[in-house]
Amino acid sequence: LKDRLRRSYPYITTSSPSEKQNGLLIASKNSFSVLDAPSDLDSERWLEVKVENLDLNILVVHIPGAPDNKFQDGYGISGEKRKQLFWDRIINHTEKYNGLNSIILGDFNTGLRIDAEGAMFKHSHYMKTLIESGFVDVWRNLNSDKKDYTYYSKRKDKTSNLSYDHNGFRRHYIFVSPKRKKYIQHARLIHELRKQQRSVHALVAAD
Repeated sequence: LKDRLRRSYPYITTSSPSEKQNGLLIASKNSFSVLDAPSDLDSERWLEVKVENLDLNILVVHIPGAPDNKFQDGYGISGEKRKQLFWDRIINHTEKYNGLNSIILGDFNTGLRIDAEGAMFKHSHYMKTLIESGFVDVWRNLNSDKKDYTYYSKRKDKTSNLSYDHNGFRRHYIFVSPKRKKYIQHARLIHELRKQQRSVHALVAAD
């Protein structure tokens, strides 16, 4: 994968997950420096870089879900607590970069009522805090009242035994700091790979 990516994006880094962990990857046409991740159980879910020639900070995250309990070296922590601690870090990050050129994107495992057809996400108040800090949800900025989702819970048809989309949730986002809002041109959710069952999520893209 990296070899193919490098043909178009020569600068690549990952969050260095272990063999059984999901991780994050950034591929760029611009050189960047990698900033240290917080040194705790979820460092593989945080990847931050500085693109010097654009004076731009980019943070990619994969926030734990509330059911994502974790055990490591005899130490256990609930998914809900992991999610809370991770969100606290993100809010601290927004306070630092609110007045600068900054992007935060990834799988937030969180959403507002307008972005959930089923039961609400736990700790959704953090999403409100993020938005109230001035960071802009680029897709919602261009689609003020629209409903579209990046993930669907599944139900199984008892007759065919096939699974189908049930409740939709928008839990994948691209946020930009207030300073970057004027540069947003387009934002879209891309469902093709999800419908082809090559991914369980829709893609989020922005220009």
